[in-house]
Amino acid sequence: MPRKFYDPNPAYLNQIETIVPVLLGGTGASTITQAAANLNAFRHAQINQPSGPIGLNSQSKIDNQFVTSTNLSGTNITGPNTLYSFEKGTYTLTDFSDFITYELSTFNGTVNRTGSTIEYTPTSMEQGGFVINGRFISVEVFESLFWAPRL
Repeated sequence: MPRKFYDPNPAYLNQIETIVPVLLGGTGASTITQAAANLNAFRHAQINQPSGPIGLNSQSKIDNQFVTSTNLSGTNITGPNTLYSFEKGTYTLTDFSDFITYELSTFNGTVNRTGSTIEYTPTSMEQGGFVINGRFISVEVFESLFWAPRL
């Protein structure tokens, strides 16, 4: 169905019918089927189906089930491999992606991530490191040379 425009001049209330091209904000069509084809539209039932568009999850991101791999074995992480206890180490995910959900944990200290930056602080002089999406990043931890003053 073509768009219908009316002349704003009340002296001329003649209806003007025209097909507006896509480049000018129209559909370039006179039927719904033709308009859908011109605009590369798809049916809602095609979302998340083979050869269809991928839908977004509740966080407005592509769901992990549609990402072929979230394995970090090929991801590069740069940062120190030795730290003193209570020293903060800064690590960078050089292949960072917004499409990957990163899960971090540690058994010695604290670990946090903001964007492509990971901060790890060991609290004791033993095996250190952190786990990111199942991959262990080993960090050798030495005894701190400086101690906080005690009263």
